Formats: sequence, structure tokens, C-alpha cells
Amino acid sequence: MGCTSDKMALTTIPEDEKQLVKNSWNIFLSRGDFSDTGSYMYKVLLQDNPHLKSLFSFMNVNGAPFDSPMFKSHVRNVFTVIGDAVDHIDDLDSLSPILKELGAKHQGYGAKKQHLEPVGNALLCAIEKQLEDDFTQNVHRAWRTFFAVLSYSFAQGLDQTNGKDG
Repeated sequence: MGCTSDKMALTTIPEDEKQLVKNSWNIFLSRGDFSDTGSYMYKVLLQDNPHLKSLFSFMNVNGAPFDSPMFKSHVRNVFTVIGDAVDHIDDLDSLSPILKELGAKHQGYGAKKQHLEPVGNALLCAIEKQLEDDFTQNVHRAWRTFFAVLSYSFAQGLDQTNGKDG
């Protein structure tokens, strides 16, 4: 299974996958603070995609950027949004405007649609690391579907701002 890529596309989320996302998120939450559990996502993302370092202001910190308060705050913010999305998984339409707004905001930081797949892969790596044996193929598939749906709204925000495919 691992952290390999599957092509992400907009899909609906079947009820059984919604439940898997909710249950696995609760396990993820029980295993640590976002600034610790989520930091792995960024370490994977930037290790596998060093060209993305310029998008993150915390990388400009002297010393250990992953220990900086700016980095930890960013990680907490990202994982809070993910948690909010999980909380609204049964009504994702209510989350769509927020995700579009985030996409528009991130376009200003240089984010592009092609960055979404590596971010999703890194997120899955972080979840897999925390869940260990609880990260089954079905959980992997559910999170992949969930992230694809979230990415679709985020990408619409990127498109609203730049009118391009990013």
C-alpha cells in the first residue's frame, strides 16, 4: 500500500467510506497533537517535492524550520481544516465555499492544482504513519476519495482567482 500515488478525481463519497474516514480520524486524533502528527506530512511533502519549499514561509527560518512556531501553527491550521471537513463529511456542500476561499488564498502564495496530488499523498502518509495497522486498504481508499472531493473545491478556488488550470 504505502505512500504511492493514485490519480485523484472528483467522486462522491460512499457511506461506508465516510464512516471509515470518521473512525480513522478519531484514531488519528487520539495519537497525538496536530503539530506532531501533522508535521510528518510536511516532512514527506518537502522531501519528495523540494521545489515546493519556496511556497512555505516557515522554510525561511534559520536553524530547524520544522521546529519553528510558524511551522507548528501552520500544521495545526491545516489539520484543523481537515478535522472540520471530517466533521462535515455528511454535508460537504457546506464546506465547499470555505475550501474555495482557501484555494483562492493559496493561489496568492503560488499554489497550483498540480500541487494537490503531492499534498494528498503526503497527508495519506501522515495518516498511515499514525494509524499503523489500522490503516487498511479500505481506509486508504476512503481517505483518497475524501481528499479528492476536498481538492475539487480547493481547485475551484484556484481557478476563480487565476482563471487557469493552475
